[in-house]
Amino acid sequence: MSCTCSGDVLPVSEIEEDELDAFIGRCFDRRKREFLRQHGGWRHRGNQNRFAVVANGRIVAYFASIPTSVIVAGEVVRARWWMDLFVPPELRGLGIQRLTDDFARSLPGLHLGFPNQVAAAIHRRHGWGVREDLEVMMLPLRPRRIPALASVTGWARAPLHLGAAMCEPVAFLARTGLSLWGPPSVRTPVEPVDMAERAAVLPKRLLTVHRSAAHFDWRYLQSPWRNECACIQATSSRCQAPTAILRVFSRARTLVVRVLDIFGDLADQQGVMRLARAIGAYSVHVGAACVTVLVASPALRAAFLRLGYIARTSTRLRWWTNEPELMKLVGNAECHWSLADSDNDTIE
Repeated sequence: MSCTCSGDVLPVSEIEEDELDAFIGRCFDRRKREFLRQHGGWRHRGNQNRFAVVANGRIVAYFASIPTSVIVAGEVVRARWWMDLFVPPELRGLGIQRLTDDFARSLPGLHLGFPNQVAAAIHRRHGWGVREDLEVMMLPLRPRRIPALASVTGWARAPLHLGAAMCEPVAFLARTGLSLWGPPSVRTPVEPVDMAERAAVLPKRLLTVHRSAAHFDWRYLQSPWRNECACIQATSSRCQAPTAILRVFSRARTLVVRVLDIFGDLADQQGVMRLARAIGAYSVHVGAACVTVLVASPALRAAFLRLGYIARTSTRLRWWTNEPELMKLVGNAECHWSLADSDNDTIE
């Protein structure tokens, strides 16, 4: 069956709910299926931004986007995060991915995403830009209780658990050192206008999300896990000190901390270090097994590395626009992305 010519891209609001649920059941695990069923409209800022490809009367693919705006060279640019493309194995190689790619390019704005390694290779072939200078970093405070270890099976299980056990003495020392700082002052809920004012001092050279009051309101106050969010500000003599928004939640019966966002005066190097320590101290105070953060900025990477965020995984950013100069700017700019961007916060 060829879908390149006959497939139609439709918003999910035009698809029968039972048919869509059955297809999504093939795409994702139970937790994500339930999340999309209950909160897909919030995540994607309306179900008009979730799509299905229909060919010969049946769904052959699903994908979604999140409208946003980003700062590029000091200017606000309309953008979309693209994610969750799924084509059943038996239908791959028939042009469906190309169809979705063409649909994305037909919409105005800058198109962005965080692809896995396989998807990144495909996007490169289709003319997208891909950069690989981002890292997800983790501070293992209680290595044997890290949720990711519980899902490891096969030959890797024993050596990984052994390695975690060997890291416990170092983790104990890290917890002890961080606990000397005492629990930092934490604010909740997030105040959108206040957060937007702090974010406004981010360096203009950075390629990053436009953190407006509306962005903070949607991303945190309207989120299904708004009660899990906490705000920490570094102690600093500067009025817009580095600030972080954390999500503290339970996974596999273990508490974890996810650094959703960092903003404020990131040129304040001492403030950045104090913020990183405060995040660690707070995580120790609540009994978290680990802390995870996404970094692209060299200054942030150096700060977290110095504080023991030794588990590091490279990740990627993809982008496309029909404006050559903007393509170049995105490829060369210093980035500042976070786990609040795109669908990163659903990463388990």
